[in-house]
Amino acid sequence: MTGTKTAPAGNFFVWFGQNSGGNTGTFPTAFSSAYRTADNGDVQAVKTIDCAGPSLNDQLDIIVGTKSPTAGQGTFEIWQSNNAATPTFTRLETYPTAGGIPGNSLGEVNALALADVNGDGKKDLIVGTRTGSYTGQLMIFRNNGKSAGTSRFTFAQSVPVAGVVTCIAPTRVDADTLTDLIIGVQTGFGAGELQEIHNATIAGIINFLYSRKYNAPGIPLSLDRSGPGRHRRQDDIAMGWRQNETSFVGGIRVLSSISTALPAAIDTDPSNGSVTNMVPALTSNNFNYGVQPTTPLPPLPARRRGRRQGQRDHRRAGGVHPMSEPVKVPPPGRDERGIALVMALMVLLAMSLLAVLLMISLQVEEQDRRPQRALLRGPQHRRGRRRRGTVAHPQQRLSQQHEPAHRGSGVPGAVRQRSGMRARHLPRRYRTAGWPVAQLQHRQQGHQRAHRQVQDRPDRHRDLPLRPQHQSADQSQHRLPNLGGHRTRPERRRRAPHSHRGDPETFQHRDSGAMSSKMGIDFSGNAQVCGYNHRLDTPSFTNGVHGAGPCQVWEIAGGDLPGSWSEQSVTSGGSAAESGNPVNNRDAQGTGFYSGPWDALGLTEAEFFSWVGTPLAVPPATPVGIYYLDNNFVHQDQSGVFAYNGSNGEGFLYIDGDMTLNGNFTFRGMIYIEGDLKVNGNVWILGALVVKGKSRIKIANGSCVVLYSRDAVQQNIAKYGGQFTTLSWSELPIGP
Repeated sequence: MTGTKTAPAGNFFVWFGQNSGGNTGTFPTAFSSAYRTADNGDVQAVKTIDCAGPSLNDQLDIIVGTKSPTAGQGTFEIWQSNNAATPTFTRLETYPTAGGIPGNSLGEVNALALADVNGDGKKDLIVGTRTGSYTGQLMIFRNNGKSAGTSRFTFAQSVPVAGVVTCIAPTRVDADTLTDLIIGVQTGFGAGELQEIHNATIAGIINFLYSRKYNAPGIPLSLDRSGPGRHRRQDDIAMGWRQNETSFVGGIRVLSSISTALPAAIDTDPSNGSVTNMVPALTSNNFNYGVQPTTPLPPLPARRRGRRQGQRDHRRAGGVHPMSEPVKVPPPGRDERGIALVMALMVLLAMSLLAVLLMISLQVEEQDRRPQRALLRGPQHRRGRRRRGTVAHPQQRLSQQHEPAHRGSGVPGAVRQRSGMRARHLPRRYRTAGWPVAQLQHRQQGHQRAHRQVQDRPDRHRDLPLRPQHQSADQSQHRLPNLGGHRTRPERRRRAPHSHRGDPETFQHRDSGAMSSKMGIDFSGNAQVCGYNHRLDTPSFTNGVHGAGPCQVWEIAGGDLPGSWSEQSVTSGGSAAESGNPVNNRDAQGTGFYSGPWDALGLTEAEFFSWVGTPLAVPPATPVGIYYLDNNFVHQDQSGVFAYNGSNGEGFLYIDGDMTLNGNFTFRGMIYIEGDLKVNGNVWILGALVVKGKSRIKIANGSCVVLYSRDAVQQNIAKYGGQFTTLSWSELPIGP
């Protein structure tokens, strides 16, 4: 099967070898049959698989990927075999429009691969494409079976890629049972890298995440997994590469599986420098079998088999009992005894260490249990102690205050006489002969007293205060609402440390959409914006929108917003997709954009700038925390110019100016940009993105995924803005 540049005869050809016994395995001098795709483009990738036909075991069908005459566009087609002795093929499906591809935008198909990625026993299809100048996408299509659904394959996920996908190798990278992907990516004229795309499929829902990369010596052209490496469950990776787009210089590299990850910089040239030209294709196999591997070792000699084996052999030969002297097995050598002794000592040492750690943990656990013994014994025990007067009711312990003491007595004025109260229940300093039996009478505050429930099953892994602190009336007015309708536990407040910055006690952020802008927004390329509320622990680079993509399994009920919000118009084209609730895009609002970042956080302008602190002229390498970027001290003049070339951050990032995001950039929390935003890399944001803009915001290059998450905004800002106090939270199970 050969795919070629389009020619008068066709653009892919089938060659049948000899079909008789005793042949030499040669191909004919001319092709057997010729075919042409619907777009009349260049066929750049070919695969064969039995994916169509009436029975389970039909002959192989053909999948061809094309580069269409229009730049940045392409298709792949399925051609079905007629199952004849010398088969012919007919076009069955063309993608797009088949397969449910978002926007019917695929790109020029550079690479195809087949692998079962979701564990259902059917090989799924992986497609690598080019969509523009050093941009592309990796798309996963689920195998529906030979006759299921409206198409043989259905779009499952598009993995953001900052470059052109040139080659794909399904392989085992880590120690799990799922098939991961290694892809070759061209990132420039003479630059490229291998990227490890980790398979995070859960419950059959296909989900791939970017994991790490290896910087190639040039442009990767071909990949092949070369069998089990040093770690038997992982494969080595062989790569053919090219120096640049115009040179024919290149070579080959092998990356060994020295750990359960793609090596960052360790490679080997198996040719020892003899291959100096570009390598557009390669494969690996045992072509010199009989020499490598070597002939296996002979069976163990008879003297090693022992006396019982010798007796069994003698009886099989017709003898009654061995007449010769029993075979003596030599004792183990000195080296074997030494190894056994070392292993025994190591086991003993490990057991001793484990015992010490167990004793320490028991002591620590006992110390943690003592202050909470009254709670851990259960509600029945506590009610009994309250009836006996040995412990106060939680409402009596709350906000305890005493009136001024009697003159000269040293005893609080709230001490009142009551019959039946034992003196031993009073503090020792009050047990004097002149004082009657008394009790402490508590006085309520002028405002409504806060009520705290005593937990029947306290969590000893959290800081559960035994003596709650009261709230002032001013503080009680600033409680955050219960987010998303989730069950919350009673309030647990601890006083935040003091700071030299401003001290807003709490904040209530106002989000208009997953992405908000004063100017108009033009979504294109691989932009995906979802306004449905997502969990705080959504994995990085999870993409998609509601109803299409892996992100929907991480959605939580309640708190949804539109995908985008703008005072002007919002457009969407190419492979871009937006979703939200109640509408996908809320545009043409006219007015209503934030007056500043303080408005988005529910603070005053003075509180915000006191809290955010002094601006930085140079962005931090890793924006983890609360950061304010500005080239001067003039607020909101939009004059700064900043950029990130790949980073991972969380918290709150405020930029007074323009921001350009290159490479692989992830952020959890809120980003507020006063100027314009340019995306050239692989950008993933969990939380909220606000761009005021100087002109229309164009999300066209690279890949940009924005998933709204109220918890990600609130908790990541509260984590680093020490003045903010979390007053409620929700607990969710691990995993979707």
